[in-house]
Amino acid sequence: MNNPKHDKRLILNHTELSEFQRREIARIDNEIKSYLEYLEKLHAKNLSHNTVNVFKLTKKQRARLEKQNPSITKFSKKKLADLEHQKTLILKQRQLLKKVEWTAVRFDDYMVRIVVNGLVSEPFSLQESRKSFEHLKSYIQRYQLMPLQVAIIGSTVVSITNLEELRKVIMVLSIQNEVNLYFEDSHSISVDTILTKLRGFTNKELSTLFKLQERGAYLKYLCDLQSMNYKIIPTTEMSLSNNRRPAAVEDTFLFTITNKKNIFIIWESTLINRATYVFRTSKFNYLMHVQNLFDFIASTQHKKRTRLRQSISNENNPLKSIGVLVHDDVTQWTSRLQDLMRY
Repeated sequence: MNNPKHDKRLILNHTELSEFQRREIARIDNEIKSYLEYLEKLHAKNLSHNTVNVFKLTKKQRARLEKQNPSITKFSKKKLADLEHQKTLILKQRQLLKKVEWTAVRFDDYMVRIVVNGLVSEPFSLQESRKSFEHLKSYIQRYQLMPLQVAIIGSTVVSITNLEELRKVIMVLSIQNEVNLYFEDSHSISVDTILTKLRGFTNKELSTLFKLQERGAYLKYLCDLQSMNYKIIPTTEMSLSNNRRPAAVEDTFLFTITNKKNIFIIWESTLINRATYVFRTSKFNYLMHVQNLFDFIASTQHKKRTRLRQSISNENNPLKSIGVLVHDDVTQWTSRLQDLMRY
């Protein structure tokens, strides 16, 4: 039988091997070594040895044992040959760098798989991933994100170069998943939980991820005014048809702008025909008002924007709205927004 130590010295001379290949070769070598030790103990037991030393059997003793146990010997040779064959295959494999579109990512609980050339990879561990994210792929595609850059050896994902990008997308998907649960069974949404998830993002990263700067002058202006002490909060608005059935899900965002006296929350849609809504709050009431507004936006109330517009002039104004700005002219819109936030 071959000495595994000799094989290992040969392997270490392959300086071009990836870390994954070195790790797999070491694993197989350890398996070979353990199996050889097991065989030596088995041989020694059958030969009535009192003590066992690895690789100590003589050729005569081996021949005698093989003659007495042909089935064991045949199985052993096959197993060792299979392990050596695995090593050979790993040595021949080369690391490939691939750009992978998000449609090729398969989300599962605590792991992801990548589809490359029609083949599904071995699972890549990612604790933040959830199987339910599979149903949110259309949400990812709306933002036309850059492809993932994946290093693959055989059917195994060795590394994801822009792994941080994947983690950020998963974080946003987890927020959207919370919203979907709300739509399905009135599952309560905690804004505090969402803000905790957003803590790992800068506002610039959120703006880039959702391509807000590219979605027109209104969103770009709000990104520029957004306070660094607060987060841009993605929200989802459910629109109803005239017969009060769900008609569409629209992406909207809550921006926070501050002055010396007050804090202002701006509700802005990605659709140009949707008006801008402005709310006034305080540092003490901020989280409560954002929670109320978030629940209102995600609710299935009929004609909610009309009701919100009407509440501005009423004494009963639970959401503390102070103005509505129509997207007719950017200059006029900007001027009216500044007037509303003057006090």
